[in-house]
Amino acid sequence: MPRRDSRAWLERPQLQDTLDGRFERRLTVLCAGAGFGKTTTLLQAIDKNRHDPYGIDLYLGCRAIDDREAEFAAALRRTTGADPAKPDTVRAVCDAFWKLSPEEVVLHVDDVHHLSQDGEAAALLARLVDTLPENGHLVLASRRAPPFNTARLEANGDAVFLHESDFVFSGEEQTAFLAMRSSGLENGAAAELGGWPALLELAARSGSHRVGDYLWEEIVESLPPRRRRDLARLVHLDWFDRKRVEAFCGESRELEDFLGDLPLSRVDDEGRMVLHALWSQALAEVDDEWSAVDLRCALESLVDELAYREALSLSIARAGAEQTHWLLERLAGSDASEIPTERLETLSSMLPAALAETPCGRLLAGRLRMRSDPRGARPDLQAAANGFRKNGEAELETAALDLLATVAFAMFDADGLRELASRADEVELPRAVAVAALCRATCAVIERRPFEETAAHLEAARATSVPLAGSDATTAAIGALDAGLPHRALEEIDRALPVATTANTGLLIANRYDAMWFGGQVGWDQLRPLDARPVASVNEMRNQATSVGGNLAFMNAVLDRGDAAREHLARALTYREYANRDGPQAAIVGQLAVRLLEGDEEAARVGVEAGVAELSADRLNNRLWKRGYPMAYVVSPKLRSLFDAGECGGVFQLGLDAARALVSFREEGDVALAAALDWKETAVLRTFFVPHLMLELAVAAIAGGNADAEELAHKLAESQRDPLRALATHANRKARAVAKQLLASVPERPSGELLLRVLGPLDLERDGVSVDDPILRRGRVRAMLQYLIEHPGTPRETVGAALWPEFDDEAMRNNLRVNLRHASKLLEPHRKSGEPSFFLSTGGDAITLRIGDGLTTDAQRFEALLDTAELADGTGDPRATLANIDRAIALYRGEYLEDAPEATWAEGERTRLRARFIRAALRAAQLRLGIGEFDAARALVARVREADPFEEHAIRLEALAYMREGNRSAARSVLADGLVRLHEAGIPAGEDALRMARRLGVQIPA
Repeated sequence: MPRRDSRAWLERPQLQDTLDGRFERRLTVLCAGAGFGKTTTLLQAIDKNRHDPYGIDLYLGCRAIDDREAEFAAALRRTTGADPAKPDTVRAVCDAFWKLSPEEVVLHVDDVHHLSQDGEAAALLARLVDTLPENGHLVLASRRAPPFNTARLEANGDAVFLHESDFVFSGEEQTAFLAMRSSGLENGAAAELGGWPALLELAARSGSHRVGDYLWEEIVESLPPRRRRDLARLVHLDWFDRKRVEAFCGESRELEDFLGDLPLSRVDDEGRMVLHALWSQALAEVDDEWSAVDLRCALESLVDELAYREALSLSIARAGAEQTHWLLERLAGSDASEIPTERLETLSSMLPAALAETPCGRLLAGRLRMRSDPRGARPDLQAAANGFRKNGEAELETAALDLLATVAFAMFDADGLRELASRADEVELPRAVAVAALCRATCAVIERRPFEETAAHLEAARATSVPLAGSDATTAAIGALDAGLPHRALEEIDRALPVATTANTGLLIANRYDAMWFGGQVGWDQLRPLDARPVASVNEMRNQATSVGGNLAFMNAVLDRGDAAREHLARALTYREYANRDGPQAAIVGQLAVRLLEGDEEAARVGVEAGVAELSADRLNNRLWKRGYPMAYVVSPKLRSLFDAGECGGVFQLGLDAARALVSFREEGDVALAAALDWKETAVLRTFFVPHLMLELAVAAIAGGNADAEELAHKLAESQRDPLRALATHANRKARAVAKQLLASVPERPSGELLLRVLGPLDLERDGVSVDDPILRRGRVRAMLQYLIEHPGTPRETVGAALWPEFDDEAMRNNLRVNLRHASKLLEPHRKSGEPSFFLSTGGDAITLRIGDGLTTDAQRFEALLDTAELADGTGDPRATLANIDRAIALYRGEYLEDAPEATWAEGERTRLRARFIRAALRAAQLRLGIGEFDAARALVARVREADPFEEHAIRLEALAYMREGNRSAARSVLADGLVRLHEAGIPAGEDALRMARRLGVQIPA
């Protein structure tokens, strides 16, 4: 926001009264020519609101560059704090307004005339006007009418215009202004200015009586020649500070001394000077006297600041071909890799045709094209490399070869990489040596050669001491993963991430995820966020869908997430026709894992054998396929010779050894191989088998005397009951004994999900359906469940004494035993006789109701939803905030353990949950107000007032709902009644309520 200078401003009540209403209408437009005081009027209104705030003011000053949609969108996002991750700028900005509801938010957009009438930026602004939430408002200042139709808003009374005639000083204002400035300008001379504020300001400050058509020229001509020259240099910049003045003018100066009393300049919030756009016209004919050396120094200073657009604009306007070529070298070389795409698009569009066709121009175009279409970037990059070779520009030729190598890798083009390595060998530069070595290392990865070969080439690249920005680590990580060395891959990736380019970072993170999987570090929590992974509609993204979908299907199946596994597999198969080179392997192993999870070993065998028959031998030696080796080995005797003959190392060898052990146990009853496995690597072993196969292997290991497998077997025994019962009849006597012991000691995880509803009267749901069981109507069972919900892990005597203090010890123990049996039957009706309860643990002296694993309470869900809502609110996502609050509030049927009113031990939790409900309902009401859903907002407020009749925020929100509907009478009535209630209860009203009362003219109780 512009910072006001030290000069006093003339108070203009008629303008400020109009601006005061900006918080109650959608659009306010200030339309007048240059120098009529539009910005001053905006700043006066903003200052006034700071002293007695009614809403939030935001300020955005447009520049000529903002006529580009990308630039204007970026400026809107910065000013409003919109989420940069949301692709739709208008939606992101509207969400930024909406999230601040019920606060009124005004965006002041100054100098809108920089947006061309039919341009994309103007269309963006028009969309914003149409889609603002109820608490969002716009004030536009422009030299011409807004670049969109406002008739509908004007007809509805939702738009107000201030025109030039409103800004012209009246005679009284002119006299007051000149007196304020202590100007000697005579009224007659001032009258010639027609009340134009800017000319009066200039005339008052210069003392000149000549203020006609040559005003701007006279100001320029009156400046000392050096100062005039310096301003002509600086006018090309968006802003300047002391450092830029020194770089452009050749000497260090204090900004205040440099600008002096120069009109139409200001200081922004960061203390930088900004010249009004009119200075560009005034200084257009001034010779800025650039020498080649001076201009080069100025351009270098801008490039060092990463101010590429300003540098390129100045270079094109003032420099010769040599200077512009130097700048293009910087842009097209390594500097461009970190420039955001929208900025790179801007720079590329600024190039004249002649520069765009130079090798540097083609390289810049290739860099830009690589971000969306690597294959399509190849012609530009090849043309650039050839042009640099012809011109003898070895450094830039090497940069082009480096990018071509990235494209070749993306296309799995080993021949292309070898050709690029040979070409790089011809360039006698350390960087070219590094590029050649990286090409050969990448070629070794693509052709699945031993990792030692990849590592040797990478060492050659690193020996050059050339910064590799993560390229070497990306290649090393892929090679290490294919070799079964996830820990080596993680080391490489974590070392490279801090210095990697944006392009390399994405690939490094993707490989880090795979390295974590093979290291046993990925579980349900890491997979859940990927459940709804989108697939782009463009072909360049579809080619990855099969690989990604197949991998995720495999992982989810291994972790017993059947529904998610099937969804990912369906996605992988849908896009298989577009699949890249490794897509089919991922789909085959994903399908293998899903079929085995479903227990159909025959279908799994047929599918994997058919899949292998389709692939050539060189396609069966990478991690996408190797992750499926162990399960394929188990189900397909036909393929075992293929696996036994192939190369396998690291974690993949561990998986294959485990598969041989499982086959030996199944076919020969031999447990020795299973027991010989390293069960301290359980997390890694689990990455290769679906749960029932893993349980079978663990039982064999325990039977063979390896106790390290017991922890995993106990965990799997909870859900894998049918496989465990089958193992209890196995031919191996020791395996039978292990399975029977697990059945007797480990409780079965019940199928389905149970929900205990404790917000309101106690109720039970199974898979979303209310349980109608006479047991639940037993008062003692209900009382025991309520107590155990609040007191997990409580000694038996304590439970009995708290619930039935009138009973003697024997009667209490009998009563407790009977009601525990009833409760267990209620919760687990299908539990087999003799097997332990899963939800009610009665071992030892304590009784524990196992909540959180197949059995949850609505209070837990309520709080989890509110936690998610608060997180969404904090990150600026009002839609997600409201959706989660709505779901949470729907769970809140009443007070916590409402039908246990005498349970004083529940009062603390009851009070806490009530407070969370009130906060959430108020926030939902605020957001409903933001989108004009007034009835829904009032319904929420009513629920809050039921919970707390003296909640001031509820009173204010109800009044605000009526106020935004235009029913000010109802708003006054609600607010007046509420203030009286608060006063009678001895509760002082807050400042927000009092401010609203003053605005509505409501009497405040004394």
